[in-house]
Formats: sequence, structure tokens, C-alpha cells
Amino acid sequence: MSGNMDDLIANMENLKHLPHQLNNMQKQLACMTEEMQGIKLAMHNLETENKKLKQQHVQLENQVLNLGNQINDLEQHGRRQNLEIQGVAMNADQETP
Repeated sequence: MSGNMDDLIANMENLKHLPHQLNNMQKQLACMTEEMQGIKLAMHNLETENKKLKQQHVQLENQVLNLGNQINDLEQHGRRQNLEIQGVAMNADQETP
């Protein structure tokens, strides 16, 4: 019987520490919750920035394509009035305008 009483007293001693342990766990949970909210906010900001950068990337790709087409059109327009003479030999030191 004395063994059971000693066990009971030891268990009661352990129970005295439970409120302190519970308080520590609540503080840790609050800290983790705050960190999680910060991580969620950072992730949302990164997703928003990523979406904007993707849109900007598409716009820049279209702009590059349009500029390439404009360059091609200008080159074609510049050659429109060129005259090509065939059958006349060119000297090696002669330049073409």
C-alpha cells in the first residue's frame, strides 16, 4: 500500500508542473502561429510579384517580336530600290555602296 501511496505522491508532484508546461506550450504555439502568418504573407507577396513578372515577361517577348518584325520591314524597305547588276565582274578592292 505504501508503494501505491508513493506513486500517487510522485504523480501529484508531476501534476504540479503541468500548468507551467502548458503555459510554455501555449507561448510556443503563439510564436509558431505568428511565424506561420509571416511566412504566408511573404509567400503571398512572392506569388503576386511572380505573377507581375510573368506578365511583364510576356509583354517584353511581344515587344521583342514586334521590334524584330519592324527591323525586317525596314531592311526590306531599304533594299526595295537597290539595283542588282549581274554578269559584271567585280575587282577584289572594289567596294559596294
